[in-house]
Order: sequence, then C-alpha cells, then structure tokens
Amino acid sequence: MRPRPSRCRRRPGGLRNADPVFTVDPLLGTIADAPALATLVGGLARLVWLSDQDLRRIPVHGPTPVYPHSLIWRSDNSHPSLAALRAHLHATRPEQPGAGTWAPGWAQ
Repeated sequence: MRPRPSRCRRRPGGLRNADPVFTVDPLLGTIADAPALATLVGGLARLVWLSDQDLRRIPVHGPTPVYPHSLIWRSDNSHPSLAALRAHLHATRPEQPGAGTWAPGWAQ
C-alpha cells in the first residue's frame, strides 16, 4: 500500500497548506440570492460579505441552544422533541419583531 501524498508543502518557517482555501463566500451568495434561506454561524465567526448582499446577523439568545443546528430539521423527521421545540418557539416568539429585526418568510 502506497502512503498518501502529503497535502502540505514545507516552506521556510513552517508548513503551508497546498490545498484550495474553502470559504463561506458561495454559502453567503446562495443565502443572499434566496430570501427563504438562512444559516447559523457562531457569534465569534468573522464574516465579510459584499455590500450589495442583503445579509443580516441575528444573535440567538434567551435561551441559546447548545447545538443551534438542531433548530434545522427535515420535514419528514417526526421526532416528538422537535415538534415540542417548534411549538415552544412559535408560542414564545414576539408578535411584532422589533424595529430593524429581520426574519426569513418561513419564520414569520
């Protein structure tokens, strides 16, 4: 069995990644082009998007989910905890979002 080739090249002072750099640019572009889409990112994530992309960062708090992506699920998943969570979020949401608050159409 042949060893796998190294993915890094040596350079003076350390290693340099030789693979392509994967960024969130395609994700941000897709979300900016589709008002029905949203995603979750950590509060400390450093994101930069184009000025013509109408994107918002909305903090999730009170309570903050430990695993925020657990708020996203497939419609064919009938787990009772997901139904209970969705019902709770629907019942406790504010009637009118505050000024400057954005929410995707499916969340209203």
